[in-house]
Amino acid sequence: MFPLRFNPNEIFQPQLITIRFSHYCEIARWALDFSGIGYNEVAYAVGCHFDPVGTLRASKDRRAASSYPGTETNQHDGRLKFGVPLVCLKEGEILKDSWEVLKHYVGDLSADWIKKFDTMLGPSVRRVMYCEILRPENERIFINLFQDSTELENSFLATEKQNIAAGIKAMMNISDTTLYKDRQTLDSLFCEYDLFLDGIPDISAHRDTNPAWWIAVSSLTGILLAAPSYGGHSFSPSTLSEYTESHQEWVAGLRDTKIGRNILSFYRTHRAKKIDA
Repeated sequence: MFPLRFNPNEIFQPQLITIRFSHYCEIARWALDFSGIGYNEVAYAVGCHFDPVGTLRASKDRRAASSYPGTETNQHDGRLKFGVPLVCLKEGEILKDSWEVLKHYVGDLSADWIKKFDTMLGPSVRRVMYCEILRPENERIFINLFQDSTELENSFLATEKQNIAAGIKAMMNISDTTLYKDRQTLDSLFCEYDLFLDGIPDISAHRDTNPAWWIAVSSLTGILLAAPSYGGHSFSPSTLSEYTESHQEWVAGLRDTKIGRNILSFYRTHRAKKIDA
């Protein structure tokens, strides 16, 4: 139903395929921005990306290996056929997921850090955010996820918005019970990252020498912390004040941790804001 918007065999610069608001896509987008290389972002609205992404990943060796869904969800590895991001390069080469993109354009992370980010931090942030966004009182935030969608996508969303929301909730196993568990996980991870930073004598120097780590941890948490410049030039997030009071209070606590303050600082100093046309 939704076509691929370019010919992979006729490209002259990298094509970054995303769902615009995704925190895993933010890793890849930030990595490309960091490199300074010219690229084109092809962003699909969630629910409209299956056909084009599935076309690019038709071969099993092109499937993503990251964006782990989490053990609390009703997902399986087959979903990685439709996972974003990916980057199409010239001559048919692709970078299959956010970690390959980060390694290619910025630098590598240890397997231990990738596992922690991919199996704990990433899934917990994703589920917490969807849980909040899908609350009836947050419909305006949900609609904001589809900013800059195409006319065809908007037409589809006008009739399928409720089905998309219900599908996400079922697939992610979103409930107040999983929200409680995920918040506990994130509280624990932020304490762990605080202890990690306590062992670094010069955080500014660490940012300069370990940009891949900072881009990864900041991207995966930026939408949760409502970093104003989350999304760079591609996506403008809702402000924290638009969420429920309980979410605001909990996030305020995360923002006030050592890692939270440093992530927000890293966004302010190293991430370009979206430029409105």
